[in-house]
Amino acid sequence: MTESEASAQIGRMTDSTVAPVLDSTDLADCVDAAARIDTNDVYRDDAAWIPTWDLNAGAAVGWSYKASRSAGNFNFSEDSQRFDRAQVYAHCAAQAKMYADKAMGSLPHTT
Repeated sequence: MTESEASAQIGRMTDSTVAPVLDSTDLADCVDAAARIDTNDVYRDDAAWIPTWDLNAGAAVGWSYKASRSAGNFNFSEDSQRFDRAQVYAHCAAQAKMYADKAMGSLPHTT
């Protein structure tokens, strides 16, 4: 899986185009968080690195970003309508925890 494929997958896992939106810089941070040492114990900054990703770890970072951006949302009522905007934060935080709990470390590269 290439870096752009990892970014696209993390984007789908985080529903990145839905508010709070993750931009390309955010997704790059998520990909950085997802990079792992490969099966030969080579780090990402080495030319011999075989792309190895923990997409769950990257998605956890993305959902954490979304949670932090929605933390200021609050519930309110107006004109006999109720707006439960705090649910966005709760959802994003729950998603971040779910993906963090699934993060496993290194995943082998397959072609």
